[in-house]
Amino acid sequence: MGRQQTPSDQTLLFNPLAVALRTRLAAATAADQPTVRLNLGVALMRLGDYAGAREQFEAIQLSDGPGVSKGTQDYLLGLATFRLVHLITYDKILDFIRLAVMDGDGKPLKSAARGWRRLLCDVMGCIWCAGIWSALLLITIYLVGSWGHFAVWVLAVAGVGSLLQIISKAVAAQY
Repeated sequence: MGRQQTPSDQTLLFNPLAVALRTRLAAATAADQPTVRLNLGVALMRLGDYAGAREQFEAIQLSDGPGVSKGTQDYLLGLATFRLVHLITYDKILDFIRLAVMDGDGKPLKSAARGWRRLLCDVMGCIWCAGIWSALLLITIYLVGSWGHFAVWVLAVAGVGSLLQIISKAVAAQY
């Protein structure tokens, strides 16, 4: 059984999303159906409808042929962006940059009141800002060529690892 929902429950956001995806699926071309079904399956999982999600996942038909589909490229770019944002805003490996423009509480230093240091401080302290700039950077790098593809793949694989770690910590915290 699904969990009880309250009016403030964030899963309520997935109800209109699931309805919109079902509508889109009804009009989707054969090429677009796998992507729509994948998104619908994820939304249904968030709503606790695991049987419905499984039905959508099982109905996915990928086209034959070599290469990576446009939908897969978009997911890889999304995962790579997630990882880069996490790297910029949270990971210890970039602490030395954060400490150059922020104090220990995440507030800008006086030396970072203006100019490029202020911009760096704002981007590193704002997950949404880091997300926009990371996406722009990664899409640009990806479009440059094979080295860009490699960078996106590395970040995407690392993003999957980060997501699994976040999920496992959340599950462990419930028990």
